[in-house]
Amino acid sequence: MLKRIPLYVQILAGMALGAVWGIIAVKIGLDKMTLDWVKPWGVIFLNLLKLIAVPLIFVSIVKGVTSLTNISKLSRIGIKTIVLYLLTTFIATFFGLALVNLIKPGNTFPPERSKELQEQFGENIANK
Repeated sequence: MLKRIPLYVQILAGMALGAVWGIIAVKIGLDKMTLDWVKPWGVIFLNLLKLIAVPLIFVSIVKGVTSLTNISKLSRIGIKTIVLYLLTTFIATFFGLALVNLIKPGNTFPPERSKELQEQFGENIANK
């Protein structure tokens, strides 16, 4: 019997396949097809995640606060929450900026495609 692949491996494989497809699509000119057929599914998926995640987090926080019997614990939990939030935000920002400065993803965009897009959308940008 086949062993089930763990969810995190499926997610990482999907991310890798998406990145490979994006690179291939730009190189061989399938970017229009990707925008028309693949992108809507990604937008729907992200919107569904937001639809689930935001209420879930809000309800979890409200439930946690209302279940506290000793109000003095609320300030300690609040301080820990704020410190943890700021720390994770700092770490995420640091890694994001470090990766962008190391990889420089915009440098791989073909110059001829850039000129083509500037000609196609330059008038719209100038009007706005």
